[in-house]
Amino acid sequence: MTADKSTRAKRGLVNSPRTAMKNVLGVISVADVEKFLADSANLPWSVTYPQDRPHFERWLRRWNPLFTYSVEVESPYDGPSLKKILEGDAEASVASNSSETHARWETRQVPREHLELFAAIARTTLRRLWTEQDPRQRDWYCYRLRDVHRQMIRHLEGWQESTEWGSTDTPQRHLDYVLQDVPEISPFEATICWLQINHTRMLHCANPLCEAPYFLRQENAKRQTHCSPECADPARRAAKLKWWNENRKKVPRQKCRAGRYVETNG
Repeated sequence: MTADKSTRAKRGLVNSPRTAMKNVLGVISVADVEKFLADSANLPWSVTYPQDRPHFERWLRRWNPLFTYSVEVESPYDGPSLKKILEGDAEASVASNSSETHARWETRQVPREHLELFAAIARTTLRRLWTEQDPRQRDWYCYRLRDVHRQMIRHLEGWQESTEWGSTDTPQRHLDYVLQDVPEISPFEATICWLQINHTRMLHCANPLCEAPYFLRQENAKRQTHCSPECADPARRAAKLKWWNENRKKVPRQKCRAGRYVETNG
């Protein structure tokens, strides 16, 4: 296994019998889902600002493998030459079928310019999802985000679809759009499906100075309010200071050898 495949396997982007059970819909690990959602929601408002550009570059390097599409390409013809066919050294049937045998599907990465636009859409939508309380509205946002992702992929794959109304072919055109076959599961779709089920884990860090306040709480930490111990430290120290100011007179004192009193715990 090459180094690239090894890295992708560790991150859950390559399926195997051992990791399939831990993956969401079999295509992306839960750990990657959580990291992707937090990274995307915490992107700056504008990826074009010079000071914010490094944040997007890090996001792109990390998550670009999640965004791919397929196109049909034709390999260069490598059959017999016309001269050999005319001289009888090769059969003409081989050449006549070459266009079919050399057509193939190629997987490509979504271009950077498309990802820049999509990252801004995903970031803003995820932030709305993070605070939305209406379950119907949350489902609608999730559907819309998945649909925008699918439209981007279909555009790159060469499907020219129009959503204009009023012409005589409007019913058939929109029925074709609505009744499209379900596409193959992509890591992004799996991520949003997971989010719809686990939306109660979406929290905003209680530390007002947190630089990445959108996070997913740990599965069993129902009382978690901060994204990390570092962000929780100021609140923890403030709580201890408040307790001390309210209870210091109740703490018994013990006389030490030097004749001074020290506070004790009992």
